[in-house]
Amino acid sequence: MSNPEGHDSSAPRPDEADANAPRRSDAPRHHNGTRSVPRWVVFVTCIVVLSLVAWILWTRVISPADNTKRQDAGSTVSIAVGDIPQSLDPATAPASKYLVGNVYETLLSRDDDNNPAAGIATSWDESSDGLTYTFTVGNGITFSNGDALDASDVVWSLQNIIQNGQGSALGSVASVSNTDATTLTITLAQPNQTLLWQLTGSAGIVWDQESPDSPIGSGPYTVGGFAPGASLQLKPNASYWNRGEDSNVPPSVTLVAYSDGQTAVDDLKAGTIQGILPVDDSLASTLDGADGITTTTMQSTIKVAIALHSGGESYFADPAVRESFRMALDEDSIVKALGIPFTRLSGPIAPLDPGYEELADAWGFDPTGSQRCFTHIRRRTIEFVYRSSDSALADQITANLTSSSWAVTPTELSDADYEQRVVTDRDYDATITTFDGSRDLDAISEPGNIADYTNSDADTERAALDAATSDEDYAADAKALATTINNDSSYDWLYVRTPIAAFANGLSGAPALYSTDRVDLSGLRMA
Repeated sequence: MSNPEGHDSSAPRPDEADANAPRRSDAPRHHNGTRSVPRWVVFVTCIVVLSLVAWILWTRVISPADNTKRQDAGSTVSIAVGDIPQSLDPATAPASKYLVGNVYETLLSRDDDNNPAAGIATSWDESSDGLTYTFTVGNGITFSNGDALDASDVVWSLQNIIQNGQGSALGSVASVSNTDATTLTITLAQPNQTLLWQLTGSAGIVWDQESPDSPIGSGPYTVGGFAPGASLQLKPNASYWNRGEDSNVPPSVTLVAYSDGQTAVDDLKAGTIQGILPVDDSLASTLDGADGITTTTMQSTIKVAIALHSGGESYFADPAVRESFRMALDEDSIVKALGIPFTRLSGPIAPLDPGYEELADAWGFDPTGSQRCFTHIRRRTIEFVYRSSDSALADQITANLTSSSWAVTPTELSDADYEQRVVTDRDYDATITTFDGSRDLDAISEPGNIADYTNSDADTERAALDAATSDEDYAADAKALATTINNDSSYDWLYVRTPIAAFANGLSGAPALYSTDRVDLSGLRMA
């Protein structure tokens, strides 16, 4: 622990000063009816008093009510996160979340509105047929070890991602080449209007081909320490090419895995950590107005819905049953009752994705109409299966269905059991599902999706979406497909998450956009 501010470590200690003072052992003693206090007692008493005063002052510095002073006293910033990867392999999806954009920069960056922006490539052009992309790589970019970064490093990185089987997002890429140090060309076998966005994530990371087995990127941080599954320390890249003069960058940022959200909140209030990214949705309100803590609402494309098992001979294979189910639910009241930060969602496209529009609920909340449908369809008790982490939402949905005269058997499962029963075996009637991605209509609508949803119109519209050769065509095709998915009612869309970042005062720069594949920490600053 460093000396308190203003303390002169070169000054003689009290015992040293006493040793240099004239000795008075030969001086006469005067009792006057009382015994004089030994000098060692006076010395010890002074030390105790001074220690007590120092302790009081120090506790004021580290008091949870004064996070700004506490933050200044620390040598690192610790932030609670949900999990830490087991590997730092940049081509492994779980590893990319905290490495992308921080340790490894990507060919393109991502702006606060979830759109591709200049990154390692300062500009790009797309051919009219949507099959050829030409990128200009910036000059003066270096890796953290000082090696120059040029177009050949980008080619090597993309080829490695594809060859190692980690480049599913690059499946349409036919070739990658560079004509010189600053010009890069990607040729596609078929159009892919999501390519540019994919290059803002793990598919677009660039690392040093001269150090293929080391975590050497060109980002604002380097890896300072790593405990698989437990913590990841990021140190500022002292030679970062794009930072400029900025003395307020934290000397280090340590991401710590927390399995319990309440513990993270308690530790933030106590000053053990300086941030949570993000706060558990159900606990966000407990930090409202908390002394010494600032919260920031982030945007996302994380979509939450109810999936109805619609394939084969299932109960919800009948569109009339699905429509009846949707009439039984008051989605607004369900989500509001959770007391969590959210944006209501009316279809399968999040507001930050191309093609988004507010879709009308063709059926609305109509319990009487829902019951009336039972005169025309086979009535039965439905099994509503969900993860333990979704229990609060499941309780609200169950209560809604029950009040609309639906018979429901709620079944709560662990993550492992849920994966087996719902994802693998498709043994359920209704479930809560989350789509974490962006530009992910293919995953929602393709055969084999969690709802076993099939629709010939959706198949045609999905093919048109995949063949789009411009942003405008892609957005228009996405709107058409989203409308079909919504009207066919295999999903009842609930909300988009708007996660909360919580930081101790004195720490700022929370990401404006929270993604499950990229958490940008480059803006973190200390007061």
